[in-house]
Amino acid sequence: MVGQTVSHYRIVEKIGGGGMGVVYKAEDTRLGRLVALKFLPEDLAADREAVRRFEREARAASSLDHPNICTIYEIGEHEGKPFIAMQCLQGETLKHRIGSKAMEVGQVTDLALQLADALEAAHQKGIIHRDIKPANIFITDRGQAKLLDFGLAKLLPRVDDATASATLTKTGAVPGTLPYMAPEQLRGQPVDARTDIYGLGCVLYEMVTGQRPFRAEMATELCSQILDHAPASPTQFNARLPAELERIILKCLEKQPQDRYQSASELITDLRRLVGPSAAGGRWGFPRVASTIGLSRAARKRMATGLATVALLAAVAVAANVGGVRDRLFPPTTTKIESLAVLPLENLSNDPEQEYFAEGVTEALITDLGQIRALKVISRTSVMRYKDTDKPISQIAGELRVDGVIEGSVRRSGERVRVAARLIHGRSETQIWSQAYQRDMRDLLALESEVAREIAREIKIALTPGETARLANRRAVNPEAHELYLKGRYYWNRYEYRKALDSFEQAIQEEPTYALAYVGLADTYYGLSGLDLPPDEALPKARAAAAKALEFDESLAEAHASLANIQMVYQRDWPAAERGLQRALELNLNYATAHYWYGIYLTYLGRSGEAIHELETARELDPLSPTYAATVAWSAYNARRYDDAIQQAGKAIELEPNFFPAYLSLGLPYEQKGMHREALAAYETAAKLSDFAPVAELLRARVLAKTSRRNEALEVFTKIEPAATRNPAGVSYHIAALFLTLGDRERTFEWLEKAHATHSEEMLIIKVDPVFDPLRSDPRFRQLLQQMNFPE
Repeated sequence: MVGQTVSHYRIVEKIGGGGMGVVYKAEDTRLGRLVALKFLPEDLAADREAVRRFEREARAASSLDHPNICTIYEIGEHEGKPFIAMQCLQGETLKHRIGSKAMEVGQVTDLALQLADALEAAHQKGIIHRDIKPANIFITDRGQAKLLDFGLAKLLPRVDDATASATLTKTGAVPGTLPYMAPEQLRGQPVDARTDIYGLGCVLYEMVTGQRPFRAEMATELCSQILDHAPASPTQFNARLPAELERIILKCLEKQPQDRYQSASELITDLRRLVGPSAAGGRWGFPRVASTIGLSRAARKRMATGLATVALLAAVAVAANVGGVRDRLFPPTTTKIESLAVLPLENLSNDPEQEYFAEGVTEALITDLGQIRALKVISRTSVMRYKDTDKPISQIAGELRVDGVIEGSVRRSGERVRVAARLIHGRSETQIWSQAYQRDMRDLLALESEVAREIAREIKIALTPGETARLANRRAVNPEAHELYLKGRYYWNRYEYRKALDSFEQAIQEEPTYALAYVGLADTYYGLSGLDLPPDEALPKARAAAAKALEFDESLAEAHASLANIQMVYQRDWPAAERGLQRALELNLNYATAHYWYGIYLTYLGRSGEAIHELETARELDPLSPTYAATVAWSAYNARRYDDAIQQAGKAIELEPNFFPAYLSLGLPYEQKGMHREALAAYETAAKLSDFAPVAELLRARVLAKTSRRNEALEVFTKIEPAATRNPAGVSYHIAALFLTLGDRERTFEWLEKAHATHSEEMLIIKVDPVFDPLRSDPRFRQLLQQMNFPE
């Protein structure tokens, strides 16, 4: 057609072509300007209804007057072939600009702002592009982005599995625009502004990585990736990519439109925050802004001098790493991660009732990562304190004393679940890795393990063959059963044991071989022991449930630890309990609860050095747990290290000023040191904080007896005796200690026998408790120790 005249356009040369038509450079003979003429391909031109739709769209697009949208001058027809006349631009398409190499971040953000601004202008007029891709974006010689082909995408047929397969059969290739289509386009659902935002996300991904987010060669596989798989983290291909830009891109690429930016203006806001104040006036730098607001040349010079001074000071700060500036601006290329905290995953389900689900996935990820011995992983209790926090990552990492932090989100939609996670270097707040996953509920356990393996691979921690096997061999589970299990754990963590019990029992009804549900059942019966149920009823049920869990899955550290705890508390089988706890720690060295129970076990047996070590390890894994801190104090007290116990109890109180067991741990060493006033104050505080719990009251009574206030001490016993007679397991041991303080050995042994007969857990400390030192030569006392199977 070169040399021909079409309407009043003389065609000069062919400048391009593709699936959407052939483009020629032409001269507008009326206005004396160069234009681009685009002729639609014959297959599209033959569909007259499609052409009419296109004409309506093109008319609307021609009304757009925006510097980043290629202007449409005219719609015409030549020899039955529709064409459009538009701006003739000098430069290249973004497709050619990218090639297969990542672009500079500054250039990406500059072009992203221009393109988002263009989309905002179009969307405000109700115009949706529908075909955002690098080939439809032109970069002029002056670096200006221009969106091409508004309205043409409406001519494209819907692509679903069937049409993709048909296309594949005919051509063996992927349709040109398929890789950039949003999931709702593939499904033939209505499109809106968020569809264009998805397309722009695909473009930005390709700009920063040099490749498309989904790259399958076969159309059916590509459709599957777009509909069901999350794109790989861009930082896998471009390690220098800022974490915030990656977050922006991945938000554009969310599968569900409601999870993306809801408008181009929202995207622009985040892009401007990313590039800083210089973006407030668009692409202009300092001189353009200064002249625009009317500053004189001298004023501009003074302003530039001031900025240079700031830059110099910043350079000095970077060199000296003042305030961590260097680490923030230029993070280390290698970040050694040996300890992690998994922050509570955000519930994106827009349903508060799904909170249990997000917490459950968080806890499962902690458990899976905890199985990696070379990695220290903070326990649930401490990380849950950061739920909904606005603290910086660097501060959280410092408080938890970890190298890295994992944060992310969970969305539950019917039987599908989406988990997004990213790993951040704590000190520099640099993103190291991020990924999103979408699976059926049935595959949730396998997904959680997959995330753990990918994190280990990213931070270059080698898994042992046993760790690899345990993380890889996570079988599918009945979704209803797993959901009930997560609800049970949610209630259990809040001490709502009856609700937890119902949930775990229902989970087992759904799937009778579900080992985790049996572990939950065991832990719940243990929690109910001495509270709602007598130990003789609750603890055998706990033991049976834990044993059942191991029958179905021997690799569960939680099951070994739970059974060992019951063997210690109920059966007094000390060798079996130690073997179980050691096995639990072999399977999961990061299981703080196992370290905690093992520390208590060692305290009971008088192995104080080992006990303190285990309890300190538990506290390292759960540094914000007041329970663990108070137990360290309790163990030091039983080792006769009273000053250490006072110091450790003080740390527990600092963590949680209203945690009454910490005051009990503080009162015990004070009492043994003869500091009765301080001991009484600690016990009274514990009594008030616990709503005058019997144990706190009996400890207070003990000090009253030692300070010649015998009658007051007996009044405390009189008040508590009816409840103690009904449920002796909880307080018999402390009543015995009170009568020993009062000098009544007969009643002391009477209540010790009750404590032993009812399997009182408090009774287990009797071998080392300083309170009972006066009885150690009594044959009845030695016989009692033998009955409890204490090793010699």
